[in-house]
Parts: sequence; C-alpha cells; structure tokens
Amino acid sequence: MYQKRLQKITALMENENIFQMLLTSSSNLFYLTGVSFDSGERFTALLLSREQAPLFFCNSLFPQGEKSPFDVVWHEDGSDPLVSVIEKLNPQYPLAVDKDCPARFLFSLLKQSFHLSDASSVIDRARMIKDTHEIRLLREASGINDKALHFLTEQFRPDITEKELMRALELFYNRHDSVFSFTPLIAFGSHAAFPHHETGNTLPETAGSVLFDIGGRTRGYCSDMTRTFSFGAPAPLLKEIHAITLEANTVAEEMIRPGVLFRDIDLTARNIIEKYGYGEYFTHRTGHNIGIDVHEYPDVSRTNAMPVEAGMAFSVEPGIYIPGQCGVRIEDLVIVTETGVEILNKYPKDLKEL
Repeated sequence: MYQKRLQKITALMENENIFQMLLTSSSNLFYLTGVSFDSGERFTALLLSREQAPLFFCNSLFPQGEKSPFDVVWHEDGSDPLVSVIEKLNPQYPLAVDKDCPARFLFSLLKQSFHLSDASSVIDRARMIKDTHEIRLLREASGINDKALHFLTEQFRPDITEKELMRALELFYNRHDSVFSFTPLIAFGSHAAFPHHETGNTLPETAGSVLFDIGGRTRGYCSDMTRTFSFGAPAPLLKEIHAITLEANTVAEEMIRPGVLFRDIDLTARNIIEKYGYGEYFTHRTGHNIGIDVHEYPDVSRTNAMPVEAGMAFSVEPGIYIPGQCGVRIEDLVIVTETGVEILNKYPKDLKEL
C-alpha cells in the first residue's frame, strides 16, 4: 500500500520537475508511512529523492519510527537533526517542502543556502484521490459518526447544556476507539446562527435550533456531519429554512459525478438558497475535502473550477444562518465513484423534534 502511494508521489514529482522533497506534516508522514505520533517541537521528516531511497528522520525518543516502511535515520534529543538531512540533500537542486513545515527548520535550511519550493502541488494532489483502503476507513469513521449523532439525540434533555453534551460525546468516541476530528459544534437556539459557534453552557430554547456538527478520527481518518433539530415543535422560520437547506443539500449531492466542477456544486446549492431569498445568510463555502485531516485540498467553493474525480471525498454542507434567531446546516460526506456518488452518512436529515 505505501509503496503504491510512494510510486504515485514519485510520478508526480517527475511531472512537476521536483528532484527532492522533505515532508514534515504528521498527516503527510502518516499517509506515506503509517507511522502516527505527535513529535511536538521535535523534528520528524521523510526525505524523498529521485536519486536515493526514501529516508525517515526520527528522534530516538519516539520508537514508533521503527514502524516506518523506509530506512530510518535516528538523531538524539538535543542534537541538530538537520545535519543528517543536509548530508543527504543534493545542493544542485531546490528542496520542496510541505506547507506545514515549521519555520524553525526552514531557517536552518535557508542558512545553508538551499533554495526552497512548495511541495503542495505533489502531496496535496496525491492525497486528494483516496485509495480503496482509505475509502474503507472513511466509511468506517462515518458509520461511527452516525451512531454518535444518535447517541447525542438520546442524551438530549431540556436541562442539559451544550458543553455537557460535548463531554458525553467525547466519551462515546473514546468507547469506539476514536477521538474528535475537530472541536464539535453543539449550538442551541440563536447560537446556531453562528457557523463557528464555540460550544458553551447554554440551555436549549423551546422551538429553537439544536445544531450538531460533529466528527471523529478513527484509525487515522476523519468523519464530519451536521444535522439540525428542533427543541419541541419548530418555529415557522426554523421549519422554512430547514426545508430550503435540505433541498440545497439534496440537489447538490444528486449532481455529483466525475467531471462536474466543484464550483458548480457550490453554485447549485447557493442558487437554491438565493431563490428563496436567503442568499445573504449562506455565508460559507459548500464543502471541503476530507481524509487524514478534516479539511484537505481542494474545496467545494464558487472559485474552484477543478472537476471532481473518482476517489475524491468531500463534504456537502449548505446552511442558512439568521442572526439572533436560528440557524440550519445539513452536512454529509460523499465519495465520488466512477459513475456518480456514494453518500457516507445514513442518519436521517428531516427536522426531527427533540
């Protein structure tokens, strides 16, 4: 599996005329090696070059490096790890680095007069097409997320706060060998009108929104889903904008197939919301790609003219947010197939009363 991914990266490096590349992002390292740990401020990297075999550079404090499918170059804590890296570089060629490489390491390379370039055109494009193993893990993560949402609705009661639900959700994920893939957004009432509300100590509001935007990371891959409910019988405005958002979500998903442009998916959802007079209240892009990270390259936005391809995984999440009143977002994750689309989330999208 990792050799196939390496071959894909190597082919892209040749196409982009990149001779050597240093990857330091934990997500990129996990993608190519399966090794997963947080090295903090310490140096961990994978060096790829067209003239030598891959080398995994790892601090000896982290024995997880032994799991790398590639040769490991160890360094001791307190030593300069870039000395060993520089010895393996060819100074005649630029060094491509990933966009998450810490500046403290970049400065050391610049002091050695290395010309640096951006590796994003290679690593991002490689990771945006999921292989069969990744798709299986994304399905598994979303299956757990469906169960997590059902769990939240069972835990809901009139005297529970947003934060109390979030704590219960964390325990649920832990019981399923998962962790948060992002800080959950649990928003009651008018808080649901803020697309990035910070979960707090608010209690539910009668006839108001109950918005759950949740996701877990399972075996290295992320889930992400949003559903909007009502506490008791919904207010007329909440009922109206929920129906519009559901239409936008459904129609946008139905059009997904290879060759469709990302921007057309966004515009389809956006045009439906605008048709009903709520365009100014849809304030974000329609979606984002997902995988090892919850937000990956590229995105589902009106400015992205890239066609979708089989193997891509992304969210479809239109929303309407009425300040001071209520908000609705409905989000699924989808996989582009050879002939259409697979929707990973199975939890119902109707306006359920809690």
